[in-house]
Formats: sequence, C-alpha cells, structure tokens
Amino acid sequence: MLQELADESANQDLKVMMENDTQIYVNNTRIENVESYIYLG
Repeated sequence: MLQELADESANQDLKVMMENDTQIYVNNTRIENVESYIYLG
C-alpha cells in the first residue's frame, strides 16, 4: 500500500495540508506541506 502511495504521489506531485509541522516521508522523500489548496470536489 505504501509503495502504491509513493508511485502515485510521484506521478501526481502529491502535496499535503496539515495543522502542524509534522513531516511526512515516502521512500525517503519528504512530501511537500502546503498552506492552501483548491478542492476539486
């Protein structure tokens, strides 16, 4: 499951919005934190 997340995040330029500064890593690559995003529904 984590490998699928890593593969898809690489394909989709995955970013994460969180309320704290916790860093998330997939395959030793930090997923970028963002302060805003556009919800596409």
